[in-house]
Amino acid sequence: MKAVIRVQALIIAAAILFSGCSMAEGIREQGTSVSMYYEYRDVEQLKEIDSVVGAEQRRVEVLSLWDFLDEYLRGPSSDALISPFPAGTGVIDIQYANSTPVITLSGEFFTLVGIELSIAGCCMAKTVCEYTGRDSVILKDETDSIRFEIDPARYVLSNMAENETNESFTVYFPDKDWRYLIPETRDATLSNNDTEAAFVLRKLIEGPENNQLEKVFSEGTELLGISVIDGLCTVNLSAGFLDGMDGTAYRSFLTVYAIVNTLTGLDDIGSVQFLVEGEPVPQYGPLPMESPISRYTECIGPLRTASGEVDVNIYVRTEAERTAFSMPCRVKQTISEPLAEAVVRRALSFEPPAGFYNPIPFGTDLISISVSGGVCYLDLSERFIPAEDTEQAEKEAVWSLVSLLTQLDGISSVVLTIGGESTGLSYVDISEPLYRDRIRTPE
Repeated sequence: MKAVIRVQALIIAAAILFSGCSMAEGIREQGTSVSMYYEYRDVEQLKEIDSVVGAEQRRVEVLSLWDFLDEYLRGPSSDALISPFPAGTGVIDIQYANSTPVITLSGEFFTLVGIELSIAGCCMAKTVCEYTGRDSVILKDETDSIRFEIDPARYVLSNMAENETNESFTVYFPDKDWRYLIPETRDATLSNNDTEAAFVLRKLIEGPENNQLEKVFSEGTELLGISVIDGLCTVNLSAGFLDGMDGTAYRSFLTVYAIVNTLTGLDDIGSVQFLVEGEPVPQYGPLPMESPISRYTECIGPLRTASGEVDVNIYVRTEAERTAFSMPCRVKQTISEPLAEAVVRRALSFEPPAGFYNPIPFGTDLISISVSGGVCYLDLSERFIPAEDTEQAEKEAVWSLVSLLTQLDGISSVVLTIGGESTGLSYVDISEPLYRDRIRTPE
């Protein structure tokens, strides 16, 4: 995405104090609204804001700081934000020193270093001070060997704007494993004869600067023409572009969205139409290409393991042929949430791009889930029964969930119930454990 503001520095100031403790604990009236601070997910979102930290408003239904922090550490509800805290971070103790909250955090928090520690400390301090009405907070470990006080008013975590004439653009390249698109920036001062769209596409053709990223275009691919009219960018590429379909289906998918996400990051582009040698491209790998393609951000990384994100495969279907298609997905796991539960909740709400569909019926709710002895016990609402009462629709939905769960360590089969009952489906017997390779989806 084009950005005239570049992130140059994160300036951090935090005073370190040593204080005695008292046993007082802050409380707040039930039902009040309070800000919870987290880190913005994508760097490109910094275009129009002045901080890498953002707030979301929550109505608090708890009274004690203990319960409030437990809710806070579960993570944000907004997908634009991510938790800066490592999975497992918890509160060990809360006391007060001369009215300042002293919060003892578990060891996971102190595995953070550098900027990541600074961001996490800033988020925690701003949130606690907002909730308690105090001016600062002390964070410490269990042994008291690490102890620092943060005053949010003196703790600056912001972008510094450069008053330069050149502009910064974001281009996306696949990672080494071809699972996610990773942003790189390119600076330029464009002449009157050049356009932003042509510039970023040429940079995509040139390839990444980071040797841990992959080229998008096949060797020999050339840009023959590009135009933007009423938000639609039409890209005309040479025949070499079609060589990119020789790889896996997901590589073709990621190639197209590297181009689309780069171009739609520009202010005047909403969708992209592809031509090869001046002719329409009906399909590129699994993607239908007759219609313009819009931005799709689920494939943008990186994976933030320090913030509790886990990499899994979500199984969707192509609309044209109804064939199975595996899409990498970043699943945000909260501190108290089992991995299997986080993964299923993500799958139930997953929305693939145009040309694909989620075989799990929309509106399905997770009632309960547990794992024991290699078996995942999964209870779903009756909305899981497909409205399209066919063998294919039913087996697609079941196969998708079983494939999703059996990819996780420690799960080899799934016991599925619907509303607590081992009945309800017409074509799949759910009275016995389900295994991925035993569910045959009719083609």
